[in-house]
Amino acid sequence: MVFALESNEERLRRDGQIAESLRKLSVQLSNASSVKGLFEQALSLIRQSLGCDRMLVYRFDETWKGVIIAESVAAGWPRALGAEIDDPCFANNYVEKYRQ
Repeated sequence: MVFALESNEERLRRDGQIAESLRKLSVQLSNASSVKGLFEQALSLIRQSLGCDRMLVYRFDETWKGVIIAESVAAGWPRALGAEIDDPCFANNYVEKYRQ
């Protein structure tokens, strides 16, 4: 029973953190003056909320090649902004799943 209470307490704490992050994100996004600013603010807050090293937005072209158009990276990691990626495995195996 103690374990169940601790699990519920941890879940409530995590849910509260997520709710606070979403509130902050909403406020920041409403103040963004450009799409670039919107991406920067959103990615930074989401990355911090998830506790991950990198968040990015990747734009596909008509041939399913793409470029990283926005990113948030933790200190000490190399940036990939502007990197062009051509992954034939993606085009051959995953395009239909993305379309669906």
